[in-house]
Amino acid sequence: LNAVWGSSDTNVLAVGGGGVIQRWNGANFTPTLLVTADDLAAVWGSSGSDVFSVGAFGTRMHWDGAAWDVENTGFDLFGLWGASGTDVYHVGFGGAIRHYNGASWTAEGIGVTTEPLVGVWGVPGAEVFAVGLNGTILRKGGGTWEPLASLTTQNLLGVWGSSVTNLYAVGANGTIRHYDGVAWSGRPSGTSNQLNGVWGSSPTDVFAVGAGGTIVHYDGTGISWSPMTSPTVQSLWGVWGTSGSNVYAVGNTGTILHYDGVAWTRMTSGTTRILSGVWGATGTDIFVVGAGGTILRYRPI
Repeated sequence: LNAVWGSSDTNVLAVGGGGVIQRWNGANFTPTLLVTADDLAAVWGSSGSDVFSVGAFGTRMHWDGAAWDVENTGFDLFGLWGASGTDVYHVGFGGAIRHYNGASWTAEGIGVTTEPLVGVWGVPGAEVFAVGLNGTILRKGGGTWEPLASLTTQNLLGVWGSSVTNLYAVGANGTIRHYDGVAWSGRPSGTSNQLNGVWGSSPTDVFAVGAGGTIVHYDGTGISWSPMTSPTVQSLWGVWGTSGSNVYAVGNTGTILHYDGVAWTRMTSGTTRILSGVWGATGTDIFVVGAGGTILRYRPI
């Protein structure tokens, strides 16, 4: 067993090789169903009992607070985002986009692109954006997906914004693109390292993470991003937080970092597997997913 996750003190799941899961009921661990041994790429939820995760070989999982529901879509999934438990999107290989309405998943944007889509983000009730390889950017507005001119051929791997007129997409060779609601333009990142994830607490407090432990920050001044001191050289794949003083980044060899508004520090994950996605129901209920079906949950006392 190499990872642990729980919804309460008497309902904790421990995950091991081959997709094995055991449940702690407050007295002991008992074997339950096999979940997955596939790599998980992203995690998002509307609450601690409504959590989605997607990954390799089309793995799509949902936790309802009592059991995991697992299905296979047939194509690799890389990005995941939702506005609510009845408005969720995932994206993946071949330009695939799927939307969940609370009852079923349906295909969207068919034929718009064949490029793999890696990141997705949106404004609830407004627009949704997806980014992918070779500078691909798609936008859904008014129910229809359409391509946007990114003016770059670099692979784009993550997207986040504070509004539909203030978005950032990050990717290969330190690429950062900014969208003002009209057009995408470049932003100096200060690094040539690949950037894999981006998240912000506000328009003036945005973090991007990437290869070699790279962390860069935008404070809303000018257009340039600034490097942050990172306590690791391990590549970072995901970043998420609840505020500018409570941010988490995850990456290779079980790396989990925390930023308290002053400095980034290491946390103990209990695994050496690659961790690729992080999301929290609250600042004290945080989920991390990664290679080999790894699922972690952190609830600081």
